[in-house]
Amino acid sequence: MELKIHDQEVHLQRFWLKYGLKCRDIKSMAGSKIEVLSVGTLNHDAGPDFKDAVIKVDDQVICGDVEIHLDSSGWYAHKHASDPAYNRVILHVVSEQTSDELYVKREDGVKVHQILLDCDDKNEDTPKSLPLHEMDKVNCLLRREKAPVILSGINKAAELRFDEKVAQLQEDLLWTSWEQLIFIRICEALGYSKNQKPFRKLAERLHFDKIRQIMQWVPEEVALDRCAALLFGTAGLLKDAHIESFLDQSSLHKLANLWDHFQHTIQVKPMYAHEWQFFRLRPHNFPTRRIAGLAILLHRFKNIGFIDSFTRLIQSHSSKKKLLSNLYSAISVPDCIYLKSPDVPSDKSKPALIGRDRAKDIVVNIVLPVMYLYFETSKEGQLRNTVLECYRLSPKLSENVIVRAMCEQLNADYDADLALNDSAYRQQGLLYLYKNYCRYQKCRSCLQTIT
Repeated sequence: MELKIHDQEVHLQRFWLKYGLKCRDIKSMAGSKIEVLSVGTLNHDAGPDFKDAVIKVDDQVICGDVEIHLDSSGWYAHKHASDPAYNRVILHVVSEQTSDELYVKREDGVKVHQILLDCDDKNEDTPKSLPLHEMDKVNCLLRREKAPVILSGINKAAELRFDEKVAQLQEDLLWTSWEQLIFIRICEALGYSKNQKPFRKLAERLHFDKIRQIMQWVPEEVALDRCAALLFGTAGLLKDAHIESFLDQSSLHKLANLWDHFQHTIQVKPMYAHEWQFFRLRPHNFPTRRIAGLAILLHRFKNIGFIDSFTRLIQSHSSKKKLLSNLYSAISVPDCIYLKSPDVPSDKSKPALIGRDRAKDIVVNIVLPVMYLYFETSKEGQLRNTVLECYRLSPKLSENVIVRAMCEQLNADYDADLALNDSAYRQQGLLYLYKNYCRYQKCRSCLQTIT
């Protein structure tokens, strides 16, 4: 895998990001008409430079990745032709043609079109989205208001973000079940930003109902082994070197044997190991550890499922603080002596498989919106209101760069009356404001909506 450290290549990446959409009638080296519909998302890790781009080749729309090099020989010089991680590349962008080859070939044999990009184009366009580091240049209208107005506006934004989540969940329920919906969302959350897509793919290939069925009518220890074998096997990681540093040979052999059996009986197509991102991740954040935590979590909910388990918790507590604490505990998974028993005492010297901070995030962003919608649908008004109160009372989550930038934007560090970052509720409001207004500089729309 190459590291993107060459200054000129970085310049070409930036040029593509800014001007790629101007490629309307450009011809590929093979003579096909290329139109760029989306430049994709810049990839800061190993693999192609841009993920999930959309281009039109002649009259065919294609989705995939884009790789950028200074000259056309870079594809082979960096050995992309033999690397499966580049099998989603649909376009090779270069600034200089150094060979007569009309295409480059991927590891799977597919030919990829190449285009020349003129980096001398000086045409300037206003960016569609404002980067975080440009936030301080925005003349924020909300910032001019008094503290009570700002706080009220952030609270309203928090409510709008919650409503937005509930509406999206309601739409997702048109094609899936309650249990599978929670399963998919938890998987995505365990993927963080780098492995969110492969975790979702894992959940879509291996439904929670199927996993629960496989865990029934066997001893607890065997049930956990089966769950782990299904998850690691479907993820395509049982033969990957990263799992060998996480599981001993005896456990690995046991899981491999179980997977060989289940793969034939349930007919699940495994993923490829290269779909998972380990590059620039600390070992305790590796997806192998997150999958292990997921296995124990699913084992914990195997008998009555997510919905009934969360319903019982919500029904059994009058104290919102205690309820939230128990919800966090229901999601957290310590670093157990894995594959022996989920009830073995944890090793507190090691990072948790699913830490409490991540559990809090899952509760606020997934469990509470799902349960609110569930109680709304089942006409359980009191329980629905309990969930909403828990959302409003949820303690502060771990900070991220957006929340910090928004606090600076609203001058929170200089005004003691502006405790913008003191709860998950207000953090959610800040995220909503940034994602819907600040980054697009929709200042007047923001003020009209929340004040």
